Amino acid sequence: MTERGASANQLVCRPCFEFQSFVRRIENNGIYVTDLPPYVEEQYVYNFFSQFGRIADFYLADNGLYCLVNFYDNQSLQHVLSYPVSMYDMRLRIKKRRQNNNPNAENDLPSYHKELLNLLSKKNTFKEQAEEFFKLLAADESDFNSRRQVCRDLEYALKSLSSLYKIQPFGSSVNGLAFKDSDLDIFFGKEPDTNGPDISNLLNKVTKLLSRDPHFISVQPVPNARVPIVKLVHKATGCSCDLSFKNTMGVQNSKLIKFLTTLDERIKPLFMIVKFWAKLHHLTGKRFSNYALIMLLTNFLQSLNEPILPPLRVLKSNDAERIKIADWTVNFDYDGTRVRPTSNVLPVEELLTRFFQCLVKTDFENYVVSPLEGALIHKGHFHHMELPSDMEDYVSYVNRGNQTIKLDSAICIQDPIELNLNLTKNVSKHDFQSFKEHCHVAVQISYREPPHLFLPKLLSNVYLYPSQDGRKSWHINPMHVPLKPLRPFMTLSVPFPETEEVKLLWRNELVQKLKLILKKVLKIDVEHQMNKESKPGADQNLICKGSQVLWRGRDELWNRWYLKKNDILKCDNRNEEEVQVVFQGGQNAQGGQNAQGGQNAQGGQNAQGSSRKRKSNEEVAESKKVKLDQPHDLEEDIIIIESPETDSPHEQTAKNTSLIRSLQEEINLTNDMVRRKHALPASLPILRFSCNVCMDSHGARIEISDVRSLNNYFNSLCSFLQNFIVRHTTQVGSE
Repeated sequence: MTERGASANQLVCRPCFEFQSFVRRIENNGIYVTDLPPYVEEQYVYNFFSQFGRIADFYLADNGLYCLVNFYDNQSLQHVLSYPVSMYDMRLRIKKRRQNNNPNAENDLPSYHKELLNLLSKKNTFKEQAEEFFKLLAADESDFNSRRQVCRDLEYALKSLSSLYKIQPFGSSVNGLAFKDSDLDIFFGKEPDTNGPDISNLLNKVTKLLSRDPHFISVQPVPNARVPIVKLVHKATGCSCDLSFKNTMGVQNSKLIKFLTTLDERIKPLFMIVKFWAKLHHLTGKRFSNYALIMLLTNFLQSLNEPILPPLRVLKSNDAERIKIADWTVNFDYDGTRVRPTSNVLPVEELLTRFFQCLVKTDFENYVVSPLEGALIHKGHFHHMELPSDMEDYVSYVNRGNQTIKLDSAICIQDPIELNLNLTKNVSKHDFQSFKEHCHVAVQISYREPPHLFLPKLLSNVYLYPSQDGRKSWHINPMHVPLKPLRPFMTLSVPFPETEEVKLLWRNELVQKLKLILKKVLKIDVEHQMNKESKPGADQNLICKGSQVLWRGRDELWNRWYLKKNDILKCDNRNEEEVQVVFQGGQNAQGGQNAQGGQNAQGGQNAQGSSRKRKSNEEVAESKKVKLDQPHDLEEDIIIIESPETDSPHEQTAKNTSLIRSLQEEINLTNDMVRRKHALPASLPILRFSCNVCMDSHGARIEISDVRSLNNYFNSLCSFLQNFIVRHTTQVGSE
C-alpha cells in the first residue's frame, strides 16, 4: 500500500510526497535565465522578476552566470515569456525550465533498503539495530582499498601535469562517515591553494587526459559550479568521483570532522544515522549539503545542558604562526587532551530524539548557528558587528570591504573556518519547511513507538502496514500521519482555599494528595526528588514511571456497577442508605478493611475479648453490603460499553454520580480494574514524566512534563488529569 502514483520501491512518506508534489508544481512554472549583467546583486534580480508575479523559489548561481526562478502560477510564467526582457539595457536569455521525464526517479530507494529493514526488525534493542546498520551500510576496509586504488590511478593519469599538483581525498572517505555507495571527493591542485584563471585551464587539461585514460569513464566537466569539478567513474571499481580544483577547504573540513568523531563513541553513530535518514528522504544533496548537516549536529551536541562537544574555538591553535588559506585560519589543535571529558551519558537513541526536537523548536529565523562558538548568535550581532573576539578574522575580512555572511536564508549555519560562508545560503524556505516537517514526524515516532521500533519506523518507506491483532484492517505508519502539535507539557493551577492561612502546610498536603492520586489511582511509581540544600517552600519535583493504563473506561465501569446497585435496591426494596457498593479489590487480604463505608472494622484482629455488641454492629454493617463482582460478570466488564444516544433516568443518575466520586472510591475502582485485568499490561514502562509543584501568589502550579512516554500515552493521561487533579485537590486544607 503506497501513496497514489508511487511504486513499492519508492519513498512515499507524507512530508516527502507533499513537498515533491509542490516542487514539481512550481517547476512547471519555472524559468532559466542567462546573460545576466556582471556583478548584479541577488536582491536586485529577485525584485526584478517579482514584478512578473509571486515567486515561489529563487536561486542565483554564485558566479552570477545564471538564475532559476519558479513562480506560483502559470500566468506569471506566460507573462515573463511573452516579450523580450532586459536588465540594465542587457537582453536576458529566458527559457522555460525543462521537466524531469521521470518525476519519481529521485524517490527510488537504494537496493539494500528492504534488506536493512528486515535486519532491523529482527533485533530487539536500538544498540543491536545500530550494529546491523553499520555492518550493512558503512564502508569497510575493502571499500577504502577501492578508493585508494582510484587515487593511484588518478595520480598515474595526471602525472604529466606539474609535480606541484597533488591528489588529496576529502569528504566522507576521510572523515570516517562514508557509506558503501558514497562518492569519492578528491582535491587536485597546488598547495596551499589553487586560485585565479588557472582553474579553467587546469579543468580543461584534466578533462582531456581523463577522457583518454582507459581506467575512467563518463568524464564530465562542470565548470560553472561554485567549486568547478570534473565528474567521472572509475571503471574497475564502479566508484563515482568528484574532482575539484578551487581550494583545500574541503580537506581541512574533513580533518576537523574526523577529529570530532573520535571525542566520543556516540558521535559517529549519531552522525551516520541522521545522514542516512536525510539522504533517504532527499533532504540533503542539492542545496543542503552533508557538511552543513554535520555542522548542525555539531552545534546540537555543543548546546546540550551537559555538552558532548566543545565550541570549536577551543580547538583553535595557539601557535604563533597560523596557517591561513584565502584569509581564513585553518589550523586546529587536534589534541584530545585539551577537551574536557563530558558528564553526559545519554544513549544514541535519546540524542537522536532530542536532535529532532531541537530542530522543531529552535528559532532559526532570527539566529545563526555557530559551531565555532558552540551557540546560536542573534543575527543583529552580525548586522552591528558586535561579535566575540574569536571572530576577529571575520571582522577584519569585512572591514577590508569584503562580502558579509548571507543572513536572509531560511536557516543560517556559519562555516567554522570560512566565517563569511553560510553553508545553507541556498536553502529555500520550502526546502527547510520540508526538513522541519520530517523532524516533527520523527519526534512523533519517538513518542509513540518503543525504543526497539524507533529506528525501523524512522527509516521505513511503507505507507501502511498490517495491524498486529491479525485482522485485515490496516494502520497508518506513524511516519506518514498528518502532523499534529506536540503536547509534551501541561500546567494546572490549584487556588488557595479561602480558610487556609499557612501556605506551606497547605502545599505539603497538596503534594501528599498528588502522590496518592499517582500511586493509588494510577499505579504509577513516584520518586520524590528533593535537594538537601533547598529551603522550605522550594519546588517539589516528582519523577514518575508507570506501565498501566488506568484512566480509560473508568466512568463506564462505575456506571455499570452503579446501575447494578440500583437494580438490587429496586428488587430488594431496600433504602439506598442501607446498601454500600463494595469492590473486592479494595479490601485487604484478610477481608477486614472496608474502604468505602467509612467503618474501619479490622476483621483480621479477632480478639477473644471483643464484646458481643461490637460483633453485632459488624454483622449489621455486613448485611448492608452488596458485592457486585460476581464471576459471571467478569467477561462482560472487560468490554467498554458505548453509551446509547438517549440515556435512561438511572443511566443519567449514574453519570452524574461518576462526577462526584470520592478519592477513596476512585482507589477502590482502580484496585478492581487491576483485579479484572482492565488495565493495559506492559512489560516496559509506557509512561515517564516529571511532576513539579510550584507556589505562586494565587496558589500552587502543577507542571507535568513528558520525559519519554510511548504511543502518545502522555497526551491521553494529561486529558484525564486536567480535571481529575483539580477536582480532588481543591478541598485540600479545608477537610
